[in-house]
Amino acid sequence: MALSSFEEALTMLELAHAILEKTKCEKMQGDRIKANCVHATGRTLRYLGRYEESEKTLNSALAMWKGMHGKEAGPEVGFMFRYSFAFI
Repeated sequence: MALSSFEEALTMLELAHAILEKTKCEKMQGDRIKANCVHATGRTLRYLGRYEESEKTLNSALAMWKGMHGKEAGPEVGFMFRYSFAFI
């Protein structure tokens, strides 16, 4: 039952990502939303046991955050990703 919920979540996240790619919004706000969506996708893949895909997706999200904030990225970004990678 729980696995099917994660599968449904993954489907919804993939749909959200597709919609975000087609949506025009303020650059920083749009980038932040996309990075959060990719991050949530990576975590969902991890919960499904799809570890290689999860790691690749989480690295993409991290690159997006670094692209937005560079060296200015605060400790909360580092914590968020350390926590996400902790169980891979």
